[in-house]
Amino acid sequence: MRTGYIDREGNPVIPPAFVAAGDFSEGLAAARAGGYYGYIDKTGQFVIPPRYDFATEFSDNTGLVYKDGLPIFIDRKGNKLFEHPFLQAGPFTKGLALITTASHKPGVINKKGVLVIDTIYHSIYPFRNNLTIAGDQDGNKMVLLDTAGKRITPPTGIHNANALKEYYEKLPVTETTKGQRIDGNYLVDMGNGITLNVQHGDVFYMDERKYVLWQFAKSVDFPHDYDIDYKATGYYLIKEDPKPVYHCKQPLPPGEFSLTVIPDIRETEHGFFNGNGYCTILANRSGQAITFEKYGSALLMRMQAKTNTGEWRDIEEISSDCANGLDNMTLRSGHYLHMVSPAYSGPVKTKLRLQFAYVSYGEPHTIYSNEFNGSINPGQLWRSERNFHSTDYLLP
Repeated sequence: MRTGYIDREGNPVIPPAFVAAGDFSEGLAAARAGGYYGYIDKTGQFVIPPRYDFATEFSDNTGLVYKDGLPIFIDRKGNKLFEHPFLQAGPFTKGLALITTASHKPGVINKKGVLVIDTIYHSIYPFRNNLTIAGDQDGNKMVLLDTAGKRITPPTGIHNANALKEYYEKLPVTETTKGQRIDGNYLVDMGNGITLNVQHGDVFYMDERKYVLWQFAKSVDFPHDYDIDYKATGYYLIKEDPKPVYHCKQPLPPGEFSLTVIPDIRETEHGFFNGNGYCTILANRSGQAITFEKYGSALLMRMQAKTNTGEWRDIEEISSDCANGLDNMTLRSGHYLHMVSPAYSGPVKTKLRLQFAYVSYGEPHTIYSNEFNGSINPGQLWRSERNFHSTDYLLP
């Protein structure tokens, strides 16, 4: 369950000592020790201490890191480049970076944090051959801009947005594709003619001659706490059919529809990659049947963590894809369902609870479990894998 580094022949170069780590770029790699990210050099030593919730590859001698969901630009010594009010940001390339303001409008800044393309457009495309196009919300009106934000007159014959997009798509791209997923989750271009491949569960590096340079050993699952730095999917597999509550050996709240997490009873759930979990009981002792939605053979719920300000935040999210597989389930009074909640680990000690929001007979309801002690990584409080991809290509 640790990450290290190898050379082209598969010889160990840096021992697997990191919970998560990314590719080397400009001599540095983002790596997580405990719950926090820093940057290591090619000896495996931290040259920028691990103090960030998340970190991305160095680009243009600049690191893009995050604290509590907010982006920070740093130099190679870990010094903050400038203060800014932006909520989202991309890496610097050739002295420019894409940002997004609180109004969700994009712009482009230089390395002083000054806008060179103001936040007056709904969309701004990546630069290609030092040119970009920007447009309105509907994409009907597009303009051509250079790296200084100056509007450029398109070539003769381009009179509408579609023609301008076609012109833009034909511009040469000089940026590297290192680390980009170029064929779903199965082929990753690592640069220097090497690709990381996944086929039928086998993982291997291949050179440009299609020779396998090095192949991963078969992984062996073993029980472990879920040590992640992003929001997991709130997917709770129902382990058994509903049973009468008198079969349940654990104390349950009387006279209500309740959700109970029992941290003293540890269980293993293969849905969490063979991770450790806690026995969890959804019991109906309300005196009437209750109908709610389920996704296949699972319920969609969210684990929440209590921050040091007393605020409860979701550390799990519901995927929008789940909406397609929902159907109704009825739990009769006097019956319960058995599930497993994931056991998380990290340096932040906190209180946890489960939230189950459901609709019964057209009326929305929300119930919460008991609070219990747990630990998490700070990135779980804000980072979504859909927007901030993992530094480990082999994670789901």
